[in-house]
Amino acid sequence: MVMETLTPREHQVCAGLLAGRRYREIGQELGLRRHSVAALAKRVYRKTGCNGRAALLRHAILRGWVAGTDRRLFWT
Repeated sequence: MVMETLTPREHQVCAGLLAGRRYREIGQELGLRRHSVAALAKRVYRKTGCNGRAALLRHAILRGWVAGTDRRLFWT
C-alpha cells in the first residue's frame, strides 16, 4: 500500500492537505517553512500518483484513509 511508503513527516503533510490546510498553515503546525511543506507535498503527490489535492482526496477516500467515508462511493 502506498501510505506505508510515506515517511512520518509526509504522513503529517498528507493529513494537512486532506484537511484542506494551506502550506503556510501546515508549516506553522509542524514547525516547517512553506517551501519545505511544498517539497513534501510534491513527494506525497508523486508517491500516491496524484496530481493535486482533489486527486489526493479522491485517492484517500477510495482507500479508506479519511475517517467517516464510505468506500462504496461511485465516481464518474
